Order: sequence, then C-alpha cells, then structure tokens
Amino acid sequence: MKQQKIIIAVSSCLMGDPVRYDGKDKANQTVISVLSQEFDVIHICPETGIGMSVPRPAIQLVEKPDDSIHACGVEKKSQDVTDALLSYVNELDKRLSSISGYIFKARSPSCGVGSTPVFSDSGEQIKLGNGVFAQAVMNKYPDLPIAEESEIENRSACNGFLENVRAYHARHFIQAE
Repeated sequence: MKQQKIIIAVSSCLMGDPVRYDGKDKANQTVISVLSQEFDVIHICPETGIGMSVPRPAIQLVEKPDDSIHACGVEKKSQDVTDALLSYVNELDKRLSSISGYIFKARSPSCGVGSTPVFSDSGEQIKLGNGVFAQAVMNKYPDLPIAEESEIENRSACNGFLENVRAYHARHFIQAE
C-alpha cells in the first residue's frame, strides 16, 4: 500500500476540540504547531466515540480485586465503560491502521500513557498506569510510535518521536520501487 502523507492520531482535546468531561479542551499549541507542518491529523476522543456526553461525569481508573484495570465513574461507581473503550479500538481499526503515530492526552483514564492515576476500590490512589483505550491501542499496534503531549513539549523527546513516526511510516506505507 502506498501512502505519501504521514497520518498521525491525536487526542481530540489536544487539538482544541471541546470534548473533555468538563466541556473544555486542552489545546496544546506545541502539538498543534509541530503536527501542522508535516502531518495529516486524525482527532480521536474515545469517550465521545463511545457515546459519552459533553459535559459528562468524570471517570477514573480503578484496579479491581483480580488486578484488572477498569474505567469507572468517579461519583457513580457502578458506571464501567471499560468494555466500550476496548471495543472502540476495533471500531476504529481502519482509521488506526492508516496512522504512523499517536499522541495521547496525559493523565486521562482513557488516553494516558503511564501517567494516569489508578485507584483502589476504596478510592485510594495506588499507582500510575495507562488509560484503557491507550493500552488497547498499544496492545493492537505494539510498534506504533506513541507519546503524550508532555513529550512533544520536550525538544529532544519530540524529535525522537518524530523520527520514529517517519521510520514507522517508511516501513509500513512506502513500497520499494
């Protein structure tokens, strides 16, 4: 498959879309300016993608007694959107299979990468982990370059990420002539 323009996915809120639980965005000008120079960008918000409203009740990561991590309501503990977030990765398969990198929103229960607080059933923060959707993307596309917006703000980390994106694109989308 020949694909010339590099496509990258980004958490919608980082691109200025007002999709967060509080109805706001987390527009990141560094992410926006770096990406606009070279890439086609797909905005993805898994929480709105699974039908959650804007605004909406907040969710958080909860470690269950069997050590599994779930995305559950902060106030309404019985709300569990884990399966919906996991299924959403499969719904996006065609779009995700065309990307060469992904920038996720840090600390998000759906999109964080190693930065999201994980709570016990009793509400105590016990560790940091990956958002449910981000983990599913990483499981399905293990060699896909990923970053959080904080990494893009660090020039050295950003350059490394961009090199990895270009290399991934070359391996997966450019045919030898």
